[in-house]
Amino acid sequence: MIIALAGTTLVATAAVTPPIPVETPAPAYPQELEDTGQSGQAVIEMTVTTEGRVARPRVQEADHPAFGTAALAVLDQWRFEPARRDGEPVSRRIALPFQFRAPLDQQFNAMIGRKVFQHLPPDTEIIDEAQLKRRLRQDHSGMLKPGVAMTQANLAQLSTIRHVPPVLPRSLRDREFDDVIAVRCLVAPDGSVINPELEEMPKTAELAGPALLSAAAIRFHPPELANRSAYVRTTVTVDFSTAKKPENNLWWQNERDAPLAPPPGQPDIPRIAR
Repeated sequence: MIIALAGTTLVATAAVTPPIPVETPAPAYPQELEDTGQSGQAVIEMTVTTEGRVARPRVQEADHPAFGTAALAVLDQWRFEPARRDGEPVSRRIALPFQFRAPLDQQFNAMIGRKVFQHLPPDTEIIDEAQLKRRLRQDHSGMLKPGVAMTQANLAQLSTIRHVPPVLPRSLRDREFDDVIAVRCLVAPDGSVINPELEEMPKTAELAGPALLSAAAIRFHPPELANRSAYVRTTVTVDFSTAKKPENNLWWQNERDAPLAPPPGQPDIPRIAR
């Protein structure tokens, strides 16, 4: 709008309000980045039409091409209150960042270098560690000659090959802790730990993630029942009075930081045994 006053030309700026997101379903974490533990963002440039829909989106920048692809895939479902000029809807070009955080399970898988959380078939044989010695005695009883006692090796319960101290995330490296956290888990036939769960929320909530990660790094001698393998349910304790600082970390891949559990009440983590 042009206004002429006393020979001087003035430009009156119309009142413009930006578009407001109304329906904003989150993009899915990219499947091609599964178990990489990679987080990042994508910035998407788009036009919000007068009808509040997204038109002509393009990736302005992305930490990984898959993040840009995932963000573009969900924009058909986004709805806006359109931008307005003097109360009338107008189209507007905008740029929005989309944050991607790797699911916690996948962060663990990436750090440990294998699938820590697994879905086992319903008919999988799982026994408690307390039953292991009794089951070993039963399984071997028919194999022993009369008068031959069970050896200590046959009766041995779970024993570790590798048990490393927990590692504090960098955000906690200047603090000292005396927390001892119980973690329930399964020992797989190859001796690896899978499906760790907290027995209860620790008094220092930030240690939940590092406790689960430390438990997952334990390696046991493979449990056996006679000539067949089994999954054994056990509980391990993680003592943070022995925690290492991140700079001393030798076993985490790429010296990545421990995943921090979110505040209690968030749905995905920390895992708490039921």
